[in-house]
Amino acid sequence: MKKILLLIFMMMSLLSFSQTIDMSLPQSDSTYYPLITTDSTGNKIVILTIEQAKYVDNQLDILNLLQESSDLINDIDSVCVRVINEKDDIIAKQDMRIVKMDSLLTTRSDIIDNLKQQIVVYQMSEMTYIQELENKNSEIELHLDRISDLEKKTLWGGLAGGVIITALVTLLIAK
Repeated sequence: MKKILLLIFMMMSLLSFSQTIDMSLPQSDSTYYPLITTDSTGNKIVILTIEQAKYVDNQLDILNLLQESSDLINDIDSVCVRVINEKDDIIAKQDMRIVKMDSLLTTRSDIIDNLKQQIVVYQMSEMTYIQELENKNSEIELHLDRISDLEKKTLWGGLAGGVIITALVTLLIAK
């Protein structure tokens, strides 16, 4: 932007302060304007026509406006840079949060998978326990049947033995 302003100012100064003669303009007293002369105190001065002075004044006003707009553009540019930097910071923070959440999601998925495996193991253990319980129940039934058979045999054997002993004792007494 500064280069553009410098180029414009150089063009204005070359065009406005040139010492060329425009033959289409009427010349009075063979004097060509602008003139660079020295005053009575020894300072150099530039003598311009009113049109040239207005033109230079307008060009200086334009230059001032361009410089003000350049300052405004620089301010806007710095604000834009600041906003972009803040945006980049926010994006970086969001990226870090996303990575954390992804790791938490992965960890949770792993925990869920482990818990599912534990449930399968517990279900298999429960099926094994149920099978063992059924085996023990059938073993108890077998033992109960055997005990029942032995009780019946004992009862019948005891009765039969008691009857036989009573009959023998009665026979022995009766003889």
